[in-house]
Amino acid sequence: MAGRWRSAPVCVSGPPSPDINQRVGHELDHILALLGIDPGSALRASSYGFTREMLHETDMLSVMPRLIMVGDPLRGTLRAVPLPLPAHDRPAGLIRHAAAAATAVGGG
Repeated sequence: MAGRWRSAPVCVSGPPSPDINQRVGHELDHILALLGIDPGSALRASSYGFTREMLHETDMLSVMPRLIMVGDPLRGTLRAVPLPLPAHDRPAGLIRHAAAAATAVGGG
């Protein structure tokens, strides 16, 4: 068996952590409930093109970060409306590959 890989048993305790899609889904369900909207009536899509088309061609609303559709609000074809809900502080910053040169980000 030299040179062959064997799988090792994996021990997992407790339920698995939710992935990012599940976390966002739970947060959206909570926001819709706070706004008095039935979460079951929401249409969920991960396609930017589909969402953009629905916003331009129907009377639908979308809950998303405003930078997702940054070009449309700048052109005036879509409008961002702030939600009257409290928001949690979220960390922000630049994310880059560890091996990228500092000059690529504008550093010396």
